[in-house]
This record gives sequence, C-alpha cells and structure tokens, in this order.
Amino acid sequence: MIGVSRGELSKRLLAAGIETFEGQVDLDRVECIAPSLKAESAAVERVGFLRETPAKKVTGAAHKLANGDPEAEIRRLTTALLVESGQAERHRLLFADLVARLGEMQTDPDPTRRAAAFELCAWLRARSEPN
Repeated sequence: MIGVSRGELSKRLLAAGIETFEGQVDLDRVECIAPSLKAESAAVERVGFLRETPAKKVTGAAHKLANGDPEAEIRRLTTALLVESGQAERHRLLFADLVARLGEMQTDPDPTRRAAAFELCAWLRARSEPN
C-alpha cells in the first residue's frame, strides 16, 4: 500500500521511534515515514470527485473548432493530451524516486541525515494535502 516491504517499513518505524502494538501502528505516524501514502490518497480523492462531477456543457463561441475541422481539432487535442500525460508520468516517477530515497535516508546511521529526511517527508506530506 505504501510501496515498501515489511522489513523496510520495520526499519523506518524503528528509526523514527514509532511504536507498534501487535503489528498495528497509527496511520498518522506512518505518513511521517511514507509521504507518498498521503499523495496517493489525495489523487484517489481527486479522481473520485472528477468521476462524480458531471462535465459542464459548452455553450456559445467557446466550443468553436479550429478551422471548422473536427478531425484536426481531435488530432490537436490528442497530441496535447499525450504530451501532458507523458510529463505527468515523468513527474510521478520522479516523486516515487524521491520518496524511496527519503525512505532510505530515514534509516541512515547519521542522525543529521535521518532528521533531514523526516523533515522533508513532513514537508512533502503537508504539500500533498488538498487545499
């Protein structure tokens, strides 16, 4: 669910000083060591909202096609969508790499690096929450 193995999660929980009771742990504390958990939850919420919210009908001159050619407009919009989808995927992969690296840093022997990793995770979690 949070993209790490049980062993790695145990190391991170131990390094963060998060106590567990019979394998159970407070979700808010886990978010401290797994900022992507909150980001994924926010993304799921946004998708749900978009699916539940009907699209507004376009009226007036705003729906006029470029040069009156619907096929040209479809090609243009498809190309724009592919470009944006590729960029979004690259950002998603970069974020996943960043989260993985921060997770590694949370178990570093150097307490300064561990503290920096926890601070960055807290910042990411705060930034990923919906406004």
